[in-house]
Amino acid sequence: MEFEHFFIISCLLWAFVLLMSAAPRGTLGRWLTGRKNRSGLSISRFVEIREKHKSFAEVEESLRKSGIEGCELIVGVDFFAAGRNVHARSVSGEPNPHKTVLRAIAQSLAPLNVGGDISPYGFGDSTTRDLDVFSFNADEAPCRGPEVLLARYEELAASGQMEPSSPRSFAPLIRRAVDMVASTGNRFHVLLIVTAGEIGATEELETAAALLEASKYPLSVICVGVGDGPFGQLRTMGDRTPRRAMDNFEFIEFRGIRQMAERIPTFGSLPSAGGASLGAGQRLASHGGEPKGGLQRGFSATGEAFLAALAMCALNEVPRHMQGMAKSGLFSRAGATASGGSAARRRRPPLPPPDGGGLAGLANSGLA
Repeated sequence: MEFEHFFIISCLLWAFVLLMSAAPRGTLGRWLTGRKNRSGLSISRFVEIREKHKSFAEVEESLRKSGIEGCELIVGVDFFAAGRNVHARSVSGEPNPHKTVLRAIAQSLAPLNVGGDISPYGFGDSTTRDLDVFSFNADEAPCRGPEVLLARYEELAASGQMEPSSPRSFAPLIRRAVDMVASTGNRFHVLLIVTAGEIGATEELETAAALLEASKYPLSVICVGVGDGPFGQLRTMGDRTPRRAMDNFEFIEFRGIRQMAERIPTFGSLPSAGGASLGAGQRLASHGGEPKGGLQRGFSATGEAFLAALAMCALNEVPRHMQGMAKSGLFSRAGATASGGSAARRRRPPLPPPDGGGLAGLANSGLA
């Protein structure tokens, strides 16, 4: 009789183990405890985004379904490539990848952006080097909505006031974003970094330290590489920063995503942005190699369908980031800082805009 009881219990335990191995991660904890984090948010609330997207409205709907109800947007644009006229192409009417990325993310998040303000910064020029960022507008005034942001970016790109500098670093920008999150009582923020290449080895250590600090705040860092790169370092940066409180960094490469969109008709329905951090050749191979039939007819890198798909490749991991934040109770630590000090603690203030801040008067007007 004892053997029969032992056998039955063993079978039940094995069945339970098999059931848990097939269940989504975190299911056991939720079943046993119905656990919510200290902020009262359900850890299972934020879900992965897998739908097909062809419009900004569909992006908004998908983000809301994933559990994102609101956010604030901080933007950092790398002006290291200013000397190669990569930015100035937007003035002549050619598609500019920096502007395309800014429009895709800012427009997609606009309905969720609390207050509608976007806080824009520049880095990578001879004034900021690896120590500072500059504000797009005088007195660090935000831009009211995507169109004002794009207008101000266009003006800076055309100003000719910036010279590229080496070294450059993401650390000052990430730390500025950390201070902004703390100053709002730990409201959720997305930091978008648009960069033209890698950073130096020493600056990578500083950036890793900044990401480690940022992992103690509700801040999701999305980095988009534009131009020719190289980007090998950025593709693995998250993996090389293992001591973070949670995963808070995602990198994608614009050129590879565009190549996919040009050649794969179902690009908008690809299941995950994880592959987007691979090189274009690797990514195309992972979806059956070089698509047959050449470029899609009527493809436009400035069309809403591509911009929506680009935005979802960039934002696909944000719900998972937020799940980690909720699990760690970051949304309830209002006013805290990584070192336990006051939220008012500030580092080096941003530099003024290189051209004197020509659109500062428009920053809060809502006019482009």
